Amino acid sequence: MVTLFVLLLILGVLLMALATLMRKSVGNENLYPMFVAIIGVLIVVLAIMM
Repeated sequence: MVTLFVLLLILGVLLMALATLMRKSVGNENLYPMFVAIIGVLIVVLAIMM
């Protein structure tokens, strides 16, 4: 259970980092990085709630 929590936390943080990199490369007008960031946040929240 703890390992799953840590894996989800890492995955969420990686998704948020990826979204930040994508936003820098494609520009702010693209909504795709925002969706990736939201998914990352949701994964982290899910991990914390578990």
